[in-house]
Formats: sequence, C-alpha cells, structure tokens
Amino acid sequence: MDGKIRASTGIPSRIVTAALMALFLLLSQRGVAANHKSHMINGTDAGKNGNLDELYHPNRVLVTFKATAYSAVGEETDLGIRPLVRGGKKDGGGALGRLMGKSDSGIGARAVNVYEISDGMSVDEKVAQLSSRRDVAMAEPDYLVTLYRQPSDTLLSSQWHQSTMRTRAAWDYGTGSSSVKVCVIDSGVNRVHPDLADNILKGWNVAPSENNQYYEPGSLEWNNYNDTLGHGTHVTGLIAAVGNNGEGVSGLAWRAGVLSCRFISDSGSGYVSDAITCIRLCQQEGAHIYSNSWGGVGFSATLQQEIQNLDAAGALFVVAAGNNNLLNLDSTPLYPASYKEANVLTVASTTSTDMLSGFSNIGPNSVHVAAPGSTIYSTTFDGRYGIMSGTSMSAPIVSGLAALLKSIALSRNYPLGASELKDIIIKSAVPFVNGQMYTISGGRADALAAVRLLKSKIKLNGMVKSNDGSSAKPRQSSTHRTHEAINGISTQSGYNARRVPGACSMTDPKRSHAWWTMGLEVDKSGTNTVTGVSITARGDCCWNRLQGARVMIGDTPWTGSGSRKNFKSCGVVGKAVVRGGSGVNEVTCPAGGITGKYLAIYLPRKRTSLMLCGVQVHSQT
Repeated sequence: MDGKIRASTGIPSRIVTAALMALFLLLSQRGVAANHKSHMINGTDAGKNGNLDELYHPNRVLVTFKATAYSAVGEETDLGIRPLVRGGKKDGGGALGRLMGKSDSGIGARAVNVYEISDGMSVDEKVAQLSSRRDVAMAEPDYLVTLYRQPSDTLLSSQWHQSTMRTRAAWDYGTGSSSVKVCVIDSGVNRVHPDLADNILKGWNVAPSENNQYYEPGSLEWNNYNDTLGHGTHVTGLIAAVGNNGEGVSGLAWRAGVLSCRFISDSGSGYVSDAITCIRLCQQEGAHIYSNSWGGVGFSATLQQEIQNLDAAGALFVVAAGNNNLLNLDSTPLYPASYKEANVLTVASTTSTDMLSGFSNIGPNSVHVAAPGSTIYSTTFDGRYGIMSGTSMSAPIVSGLAALLKSIALSRNYPLGASELKDIIIKSAVPFVNGQMYTISGGRADALAAVRLLKSKIKLNGMVKSNDGSSAKPRQSSTHRTHEAINGISTQSGYNARRVPGACSMTDPKRSHAWWTMGLEVDKSGTNTVTGVSITARGDCCWNRLQGARVMIGDTPWTGSGSRKNFKSCGVVGKAVVRGGSGVNEVTCPAGGITGKYLAIYLPRKRTSLMLCGVQVHSQT
C-alpha cells in the first residue's frame, strides 16, 4: 500500500499502484574539480548588422537625410514618422544629436535622426519606403545589441554539452530569470550548494519515511527536501546552476525559480501518487516547466489526467525517454515518456560525438528530441561536482533550455505557451547521427538555434499573426497627431469614443481617400469567413466622417486605393455619426459571408479624416 494519504492532496488511496518507478540513471561517478581560468564579460560589443536573426525596436528607425532635405522633404509627419522625444526634447538634443551635429529643429542634413513610426507601418515597410526616396541617404532599423557574455564559472569547460549545444552564443540574448519557475520532481536537492542556493525558491518532501509513514504538510520533515541520494542535485544543476558567479558550473539557465519536490527515496524509487502530489504542489506555485527524470511504469490514467491539467494551465512537461538499451517506445510504451499529450516533450540521450547513447530508449513516433546525456558534469549532493549519465541528464538539459527560452520571451513581453515552446525546441533541433531512426525530430536540441527561432517569432510581437505567417498589424494611409492605427481595434471602444488625447485611430484630414487595414486571424484553412463588421466611431467636426466608407475583405495585403480590385465588398457604412457624439455602425456582409485574410476600410472622399474607435470583426463559428 501507499501509506497515509495526505488530505491536502485529495488523491484516493485506491488509485495508488504498488509499482515503483526506477530512476533513469546508469552511472553516478563523482568527478574531480579541476581548476580552470575564469572568463569575464567582455563588454558591450554589438553584433554585426549582417546577422539574419537580429532584433530591433518595433516602432523606431534611424534616418539620414541628404543635404537638400530641407527643401525636398518638408514635415516629417508627411513621411509617417515623428522625432523621438527624450527628456522633453526631440532626439538630436541628446548624445546622438551632439555627436552627429544635429540641431533641435527640423531635419538635419547629413545627420543621423531617430524617429518613431507614426502611420502603423512595420519597421521593414518603413525602411523600404524611406530608402526608396531620393532625399534619404540612409534608413535602417534601430537594432538591439547585446553583450558578448562569457560566464566566469570555473568548471564550465568540463561541461561538454554546453559547447555542443552552443549555449555560450545563446546566452548573448538572455541568461534566464527567477520569474520562470521550474518544477524538479526528483530526489530533492542540496539546498545550500553554492552553485544552486540562489536559484531555489521552495521545496517539499513528499516521500514516505523509512517506516512508510508520510509527513504532515508544514512540518519540519515535510519542508526538509534535502537530497541524500544525489540524483536530484545533479539534475537541478543542469537546469539552473547559477551562471557567471565565478565558481563551478552553469545551468542552461543562469537564473530560474527552482521548485524542488522530493518523492524519490534513497532506494532510488517512488510512487505514482507521490509524483502526482509534487505536480499539484508545483502547480499551486505557478510552475511553467516540469522536469521529470523518472518513469518506466505501465499506463496510469490518473497520472495522465494530471498532465492534461498542466496542459490546460499552459505548462510544459519534459520527460526522460528511459535507459533500457535502445528499447523502442513505439512498440513497448513506458510512462510518462509515452503519453501523447500536447505538452509532453520526451527526450533521448546523445554522446559527445553526437551519436545516440547506447543506453537510451528510442521512438521515431514517440520520442521528440535528443539531448546530451553521456558523462555529463554537474552539481553533486555533497556540495561538489561530478559526472552522471542517462536520459536523466538529457531531460533537465532540455528543461533548462525551455527555461532560458521562456525567460527571453518574458523579457520581450512575448506570450510563449507550452505548445509553442515545445515546437521551438523540436523544430530547432540539429541533426545527429541517424537521428531520424530514433526520434520524431531526427535532431538534438540546440540552444542557439532555438533562441534564433524564438527571436524570429518575437519580431512579430504586438501583431496578430495569421496562419500563413503574414503580418496583421493595423495600418492606415496617414496618421493625425497621436491617433495611431492600432487605436482602431481597441477593445475599450466606449473609452476611445470619448474625446481624450490619442483615442481612436485617425488619418490626416488634409489628405484624401483615407484607408485603414489589418490582417485577420485565420482558421486551419488559412482564411477567415467574415459575416459582418461593427465600427465604433465619433463625429468631431466637418472634416471627420465615416458615412460612405467601404468595408472590404481580401486575400492579399491592402496597400492603397489601387488594392480595391483585389478585395470584395462586405458593405458600405450608411449612417452618419452625429456631430459631437459617437455611435456604432453595423455593416453586414452578403449571405454566407466573405472569405479572406485582410480587412480594409476605405473612405473615397477628398480631404476627409477616417476615424475609427473600435473595429470588431464577426466571423462564422
């Protein structure tokens, strides 16, 4: 039997199996801590502009105008840009302007000027537009540069997996964050290890005592999750040994919030019910990633349900494939490695020569990716460092990579969920010897490739992205003052309809044939069938009206009035907004709706502003 069941877990005793789960561990050998030279941060050297994976400010460009710019260009607002304001002054009064010889007024000839994009165009579109002008000498993005980080951990060179996975280059873009919580379900951890202590948030001891009794939640024993076996400490170091602290090794993530749950006893085994307790405790703490270097049992519907609950919560469940000497999990499934839930990521082991480890389980339809697992150097439970081998090492290495990616996404306000995180790790894996015979991806996890793939996605941050990869960022023909195109789709339509600074999108009232456009979220077929559009607007004056605006749907991006031939009409706004008031205009598309990827609202009037305070698209369910 399982022993006493704690009331706080809510796990009925009848679901507990007597089967014990063996740790995926082949070898545990302490290594000798040799001395190595420290490596310090080199400084603030920037990456060269030739890098294909560069990031840049999402709404800013650097522009150099030719000497004739004053007579040829006019106001910057005509170009859909406005000077960046720093400390109450237009940029140019600051350090950049002083160095380049720019004054505070107007466009400086042969000077570098920093501008914000004001017409809703993307950075790439704005650079292309400006570069095509004869009065512009140069236009380019405001690139994001990074430190060339070289950690000072003295034993880093003993971790061959770091160089194989190109983590040093990946760390130039991020090194982890304590905000990313990683649940390590194992044999506990040495809480005072000098390379781990700063990254440990909390822990629990849910394993039974030697006389098979469970500890009361909150008791000293319950809170004593110290590792006396050695496995959990080694695993934890691979995920989040503190990086750049001048000693020892480094985890894939220099910083992470580790939640350590001890359910494996000193016998090297534990119960399914206790693993479930760990899952629930970590879920209460908001864990993002779960690292599991255990398994080897038959199918458990209860454990599967817990993993499904994590999937619903957006958490990634990383699992070791097992060490049964090339056992094919396709034909002989073992759990939790063989669960098919969308948030499960199963990991095989490779050697330093990028070959499959001889002990590793495989599964071209079951195991997702491989990672280093043979002779891996990490932290040990006695406060030192040593070598272990097994898929037990591969899984936490991937968990650490997941924590690193999650931290980079958080630092850039990019919503990275479990399914996308898993997808990035799989798709960025690099081929290893005969990998297609052993794993779904055919590849071995690679930190730099994963970071680069994530960065390519972050570039679209703040935009809706259609399934065909096209940008759906709202744009408009021109921008009046601070009334950006993005304000046209605000969910706070009632607020925007009031007369407040910057509310609603608005085109320049001095310009004719105004338009506003955005991409549509699409279904699995790559399109959206629009049945109608609701438009909240307001009537400020005679130069602003919506009546007569045409609502259209198309398959290609709208670039101007010439795009009308590629769009189908949903309808025309027939009701005028009362001057000084606001209202909602409903436009209903023809029966059956119109299928497309882009929405455009076009106002065929001269010198009239198009103002939108909330656009809502109605689609077929």
